[in-house]
Amino acid sequence: METRSYSELKNLIVSRHTYTVQCQTWQRVLLTEWKDAESDVWLRPHNDDSELKMFHDMKITYQSGKGNNHLLPVVIPADLIKAMKILSDISVREMSGIRSNNIYMFPSAQYDSHVSGSHSVNCVCVTAHTDHPDRMTATKMTHRVSTLYAGVGEEESSVIRRRKLVARTSWSVEELHLVMTAFGKNIAACKVPGYGAVKSLQEKYPMLRQRSREQIKARVWHEIKKKRRNE
Repeated sequence: METRSYSELKNLIVSRHTYTVQCQTWQRVLLTEWKDAESDVWLRPHNDDSELKMFHDMKITYQSGKGNNHLLPVVIPADLIKAMKILSDISVREMSGIRSNNIYMFPSAQYDSHVSGSHSVNCVCVTAHTDHPDRMTATKMTHRVSTLYAGVGEEESSVIRRRKLVARTSWSVEELHLVMTAFGKNIAACKVPGYGAVKSLQEKYPMLRQRSREQIKARVWHEIKKKRRNE
């Protein structure tokens, strides 16, 4: 794949996801986070049937959010999966001039960083000959969608409901202590616990029953990522 074709596909994916899913951190997704999604690390057969049905046609991963108590869920629609596989292919990235040490799913061609979401959106708008491409920004579109939902009283879109299902909330000190103590060995070994282990922990400590098993696994994964960054 030529560098130009790779760049065009990259810009289209960033723009499509930014506008339809209203995710402004999309361009910062890491290759490893995409690989987690591709391998369904966060969706195992032991998940609740309702969760499996909701995510059967898409992929999900997590990004580290602000502070130590948050992970941001990233939902990847089915129509982007094929393109994501192309962009993440090592041989394709090499042919397109992407540096081998660039860790981002949507890499900058000249640097070791990620692309700018606003730049990708602008490139797509200019190529499509839209009127006033400078007005087509992620922030303005997010505000517009929010206003439309509030004005017409429509139900939340299925994508937003899915994101709320896996949304992170602040953890109490007691909850963190229980999880860190129970899965300290998993964190040290960089291994996410299975659903059976999480279920046993919830049965032992009623405080954790308000959390879904997915949330507890995500918390452990967040601690593993912190450990890796500090090594």
